[in-house]
Amino acid sequence: MVLVADDMIKITITFAELLEKAGYRVVFGFNGRWALDSAKRLTPKLAVLNYMMPGLNGLEVTKLLRNDPRTSQMKIILTSGYSLANEHVQREGVDV
Repeated sequence: MVLVADDMIKITITFAELLEKAGYRVVFGFNGRWALDSAKRLTPKLAVLNYMMPGLNGLEVTKLLRNDPRTSQMKIILTSGYSLANEHVQREGVDV
């Protein structure tokens, strides 16, 4: 199962459709709180999170997932339309 969360509905649905066509089971939502709660409840193999979401952003969700034994080994991909997001992730020292 792959969890996809992005506050841009069109992007979320596009990711979900592409992953489903590739044969993956997908759950998706539109904010960081949903992503965190769903990841803890469903423990997917992979989470695709947008870096910039309202409330909890993708980096905050990643940190919280890394600190939970149930989700600490989950594969996470952070996406962003911002060119400086990668530098911020590296400065924060988060293992994505």
